[in-house]
Amino acid sequence: MRTRNPNRISLILVLAIVALGVIWIVFSRYAAPALIKSAYHGGSWHIFNGMISGQASHPLEEYLSDWEELSWYLLLIFSVTGLSVVLAIRHMKLIPQIDTYPGLVSFAQKPAGKVLCLAVFAAGLVLLREPLWLELTAILALMTFLPQYRRICLTFSTLYWLIIHPAWNRWNVIGTVARREGVEAALNIPLLQVLMGLVVICFCGAVAHVFFRWNHSPLTKRPVLALHVFYILLLLSACYGPFSGQWRVLLWTFLVGLGSYFWYFGYTLLDQSSKGRDPYSLQLGTYRPMWNGSWFVPTPFVKGAAYLRKIEAKNPQELAVTQLKGIKLLYWVLLLSVVLALFTQTVHDFRHSSESALLNKTLKLTGMHLPLQLGIPVFEDALARSVARKPYPWYTCWASLITVFFKNMLAMSVWGNQIVACCRMAGFRALRNTYRPLESKTIAEFWNRYYFYFKEVLVDFYFYPTYTRYLKGYRRARLFAATLAAACFGNMFFQFIRNLNYIWDLGLWKTLLGFHVYAFYAFVLGTGIAISQLRSRNAVPQSPHWFRDRILPSMSVVLFYSLLTIFNDWAPTTYPITERFSFLAHLFAFWS
Repeated sequence: MRTRNPNRISLILVLAIVALGVIWIVFSRYAAPALIKSAYHGGSWHIFNGMISGQASHPLEEYLSDWEELSWYLLLIFSVTGLSVVLAIRHMKLIPQIDTYPGLVSFAQKPAGKVLCLAVFAAGLVLLREPLWLELTAILALMTFLPQYRRICLTFSTLYWLIIHPAWNRWNVIGTVARREGVEAALNIPLLQVLMGLVVICFCGAVAHVFFRWNHSPLTKRPVLALHVFYILLLLSACYGPFSGQWRVLLWTFLVGLGSYFWYFGYTLLDQSSKGRDPYSLQLGTYRPMWNGSWFVPTPFVKGAAYLRKIEAKNPQELAVTQLKGIKLLYWVLLLSVVLALFTQTVHDFRHSSESALLNKTLKLTGMHLPLQLGIPVFEDALARSVARKPYPWYTCWASLITVFFKNMLAMSVWGNQIVACCRMAGFRALRNTYRPLESKTIAEFWNRYYFYFKEVLVDFYFYPTYTRYLKGYRRARLFAATLAAACFGNMFFQFIRNLNYIWDLGLWKTLLGFHVYAFYAFVLGTGIAISQLRSRNAVPQSPHWFRDRILPSMSVVLFYSLLTIFNDWAPTTYPITERFSFLAHLFAFWS
């Protein structure tokens, strides 16, 4: 007996909605304005002429403007309602599960299928305005057609990125130091950056060789601690050492370069005790890999070489499925970028222009604009008004705070998952960076879902070493201390070494004092996560209730992180903590 394909029916329904939407756009752009003009001058049917009776006080342009706004509203309501009904009735996903279609998986293993997958992925990168899309696609093509040399291609692409696109964390501080020392004219800063990058990589290779060969000596048993101590001593030497002129510039350049690769190199040192450890030539491929694209990312996405060995596709079928998942994730990111652009333009005003190329092209082709703009001030403006003692009303500040929380969450999803999509396209089954954070019922769960790879850095470098070495006889205190070591101290150290430009401008001590706002943020965050973990372990299972067990916990988590956003600022030159507490108190002014 022949059965209907539910995916085909769902596709037909979606195409019908799209077709009706296109028809409506054509009608509202061309037919309806002509009808309004005719009715305005009394030359249409009697029923339409009767709809317009204010010619004396309302010009024709006002009617046309009102119609344009109304037509956009109607199209938006129809599209959202239609797609929601289809999704609810057909149990369909916005992005089809293409990695579960056997025929498509089989086709993606053939040369023509691989070319098509690469072309579709490249188109997604272009729509996301990735400036290095062509180079990314070329490297992904090599990895796709030469999977046996995937890790070697990854290493060469890392070296290529270092030489051609040498983006470092706070690399502009090198020019500032050279200018202050009066040697800027004698130095080629871009060339110095590339050469020092190669020096840093060679230095890391030499240190890794020592740690790999003598991994039982007292010094090499604690590689992460040794790396931290060395970097702190290097930072103290750069700040207070008797160096001047070109020597000071070279020292700061090395400090910036090593800081840019700090966490990447740390994963290499953590890999020293692994049985199947990769040689340094392959470890190097994880140092700012090509899937970061044009972004400088201090967080090692998909961690280090040990994790890559676990998630690498082992056969053609795994590679095809992984690449299809990468394409699916990239177009989900594209959809989220449109949602982020719509959200930003709707809640703020016209000054906050859209960064979505797809949305911009759509609005330009249709000639439409976003009719609804709530005019909610951005959080920075709301905080600045509070500091100037001219605060917005408390409800406006709440709207601004909730808005920045959701905007940051969408931006994190777009940014991080685009990198993960490129990693999947390279043949690695990487987990998403941000995965359904609003489903979180606890503070700890949200932290795990929001910025997964940053959380993994803190867990691998701080949580596990603390948890496995200290307070072994005190289970609750052990968990609390390890969580604080990661989410508080590790978080602070991660952000502090990113502020080398402030350390140079203000000095080490003033930068530490100015870091008090973020220190408070990290302490509250670490304490909240630790308490959340202890409570979740002691929770007694109860009968599920949709509001008490799902909605209320999620709302509490959103409230906690929204309020914590007030203190999420690691720049030491911004507003002190007293002004932020003043803003926090103003949020609850309705109680006074």
